[in-house]
Amino acid sequence: MGASNLNGTGNARVSATQSAFEHAITSDIPIVAILGQSLSQGPGESDRLCMAALERLGIEGSSWRDIFSSGVLSSEFYGWLNERFERRSPSREIASIADAHFSAVFTSSFDPVLKNLFGTDGRQPEAVLVGDPPPPVSRSKLRPRIFYLFGMTGAGQFQSP
Repeated sequence: MGASNLNGTGNARVSATQSAFEHAITSDIPIVAILGQSLSQGPGESDRLCMAALERLGIEGSSWRDIFSSGVLSSEFYGWLNERFERRSPSREIASIADAHFSAVFTSSFDPVLKNLFGTDGRQPEAVLVGDPPPPVSRSKLRPRIFYLFGMTGAGQFQSP
């Protein structure tokens, strides 16, 4: 599937997926997004923030796993990491994903800015961290829940993956 053929014309898999989304939207069926930590990087790209974190800590490696398996990290590091997430501009593709009206988002990302991306069109996303009590309303397109499966930097609670 080439990037130039994302409209579904001539591509059965994209057409079937597009039809399923169109049906869900017109039938008002809840849609859930599942987003990973590599959300902000393109295919074959390395995560620049991860590389900067590895360099700051003086750790050999190429992934977040290398960072979090290196031992206990200081609160100063998490503050630095949170600040870097807040300074990072979202890509056009990520902004497009965030424009979709999901009922909930589940993510292994610990990027605190992700929650803000879904705050478009009057929506007020709510971060739900590991260990929080479940939200009182199970589904809402106006108040989508962003379930941070491994915590979120800057929230005072962070559990490494």
